[in-house]
Amino acid sequence: MIEDMNARKLCAGTQRGHIYSCKRFAAFLKRSPDTATAEDIRRFQLDLAGAGVSICNRNRIMTGLRFLFRVTLRRLDLAAEIYHIREPQKIPQVMSPDETRRLLAVASNLKVRTLLSLSYGCGLRAGPSRATSPPPWGTARTPPRRSRRYGDRGSP
Repeated sequence: MIEDMNARKLCAGTQRGHIYSCKRFAAFLKRSPDTATAEDIRRFQLDLAGAGVSICNRNRIMTGLRFLFRVTLRRLDLAAEIYHIREPQKIPQVMSPDETRRLLAVASNLKVRTLLSLSYGCGLRAGPSRATSPPPWGTARTPPRRSRRYGDRGSP
């Protein structure tokens, strides 16, 4: 398996991850992975889910097993049994109309109220709205220095 990974120029971290996946599968089976059946793979995936392994880590582990079965062992029937899970997208929390009215009523001046109304109307949430701050070299500070490039004349 290591020779196959080196032939495909997989980086060291990927190789470690694939080997860890195969070790974990062999520990689950209590025998060599080349004797595995489709039912063993299904039970392993259910065991990972039951152990509370995150979707991202389950997909990473199953990618290592797919490499083992598809490339090293050439057992395409077992490689086809391995499936990946789509991670559900988290829907952002939306404010109710009453919450929006209360938020705008708390705004102290017209500038803040306008900024809040605009960001809510554009669909921005609290996190992206806070990120829209002026640059660190704003009005009170001096502007950033330009780097001298070839052909620049004048003061830096």
